[in-house]
Amino acid sequence: MAIITRTKVPTMKCSLILFQGDEMPVRDGVKRSLVGVIDDGTKTVRFVIYEAERSEELASYQLDKTEAQPQEGWYEQDPREILHHIRTCAENAVDQLTELGYSKDDIITLGITNQRETTIAWDKFTGEPLHPAI
Repeated sequence: MAIITRTKVPTMKCSLILFQGDEMPVRDGVKRSLVGVIDDGTKTVRFVIYEAERSEELASYQLDKTEAQPQEGWYEQDPREILHHIRTCAENAVDQLTELGYSKDDIITLGITNQRETTIAWDKFTGEPLHPAI
């Protein structure tokens, strides 16, 4: 028998807006709808912001990740570092965005891409990782 419980784990607030056809969501009547993307790869973390209508990259920031190899063929990463890098990359990309005259409020949706085989277990009481990302 499986027991499913809700736990507190580190999260980033985001909203998802779905649309069809050529119609993009519009904020305050101005077509400044932006898409933020978290890209958690094997070697780097980056945050990219695109102008949704034209798929034009407006801002991005990237950091390298630290990798441990406890034995041949095994690779681990620190989950706290991954979360820290996501936050840092997002903040720096948003700073670039504001220099272009946009606001973080112009970001209407967030996409996330990550390492599909990587696993992290979180403590359901503390929200802390139980082990490195493997």
